[in-house]
Amino acid sequence: MRESEFTPNTTDRSTDPKWKAAFAALRESLRAKKVTGYRVGTITEEDKYGD
Repeated sequence: MRESEFTPNTTDRSTDPKWKAAFAALRESLRAKKVTGYRVGTITEEDKYGD
């Protein structure tokens, strides 16, 4: 069974070294993924709500 690690939450997680490392790994992983699908561009207010 895995032991839990309790640490106090910081108000700004970007200052936490563990969070920074995990976020950097996620960003690199997402950038390495192959782009798939059709890119629709920016969705405007008119696109969302019509006239």
